[in-house]
Amino acid sequence: PNNGLGKSLLLRHILPNILFKEYRFVSHYINLRLFDLENYKKIIDSKKKCILIIDELGREPIVKDYGTGHDIMGTLMEYAEMYDCLVIIASNMSGSEISKKYDNAVIERISSMCYKVKCSGSSLRKTAEL
Repeated sequence: PNNGLGKSLLLRHILPNILFKEYRFVSHYINLRLFDLENYKKIIDSKKKCILIIDELGREPIVKDYGTGHDIMGTLMEYAEMYDCLVIIASNMSGSEISKKYDNAVIERISSMCYKVKCSGSSLRKTAEL
């Protein structure tokens, strides 16, 4: 696994600050594992070009709002395509795991809008000796 390499730290704290400071780009960080429906709705309802930073791809919960299910990644990728957003995604899943989890429309949008950058190595997290 590619856990503990600093992907989330980079995506959440470093990259948005650089993009805003240098280019005045507004970015939205979305951690799918800690999904927040209200934040998601704000992004989708804003209808503006932005940078979508999606962390923990494949870890999103099944979300229902008043009984209606949400295809989170499908909606985010459709939004990104419609408003010409830059999309940055991090995941610990392999390409084949991602292909099994999402439908063709999501996979095609990810493939056409993103470049794959492989992060590998040993975890950089400090662990207590047991």
